[in-house]
Amino acid sequence: MFGFGKKKDSSDETLMKYSRLITQGLSRDETQKLLSVTNYVQGQNAACFQFARRLPGAKNLDDYQFKFVLCLMHKGIMESANQEIGVAKKFLFASRIFLIADRYKNYPNLFSFNADQAVKVLEQVDKSSYDLWAKEIIVHGRDSWRLAFSDSVNKIPTTDIFKNVKLIGDLKFISCPFK
Repeated sequence: MFGFGKKKDSSDETLMKYSRLITQGLSRDETQKLLSVTNYVQGQNAACFQFARRLPGAKNLDDYQFKFVLCLMHKGIMESANQEIGVAKKFLFASRIFLIADRYKNYPNLFSFNADQAVKVLEQVDKSSYDLWAKEIIVHGRDSWRLAFSDSVNKIPTTDIFKNVKLIGDLKFISCPFK
């Protein structure tokens, strides 16, 4: 199964539904390529949580807004990587769930969403993705994926978006879709 398998939680069915979608709908090669991208994103997530919270653009963001910016970048990274992989958008959406539905993991959780919450967050991300400010963050995600395979000395390019106070300094209009 894609992701981290079945664990006891009220949203197990949601998690397993998306895991089965990927496992049954993609070839082994496509699945491996998606896993490679999600591994890259998880590394960038860890770097952002460790280093970017102190950057000027992140200082005015609450915890959810910070995570929301990361989710917008995930969308850009996955879309950029998919230019090579070539899978349907529903598989990208499913793989993005596993990036933030980390409440199940046996090590420190970064997002602490269960699968049902992750779906709501990503639906909110996708709805916002048509706004100019969100598009700019998504493009930053795409660019960070391209930088990963360049000669750039910047190995954690996703953190750079949090230096842009003008763009993300005040996202108070973004609120968590669940309580």
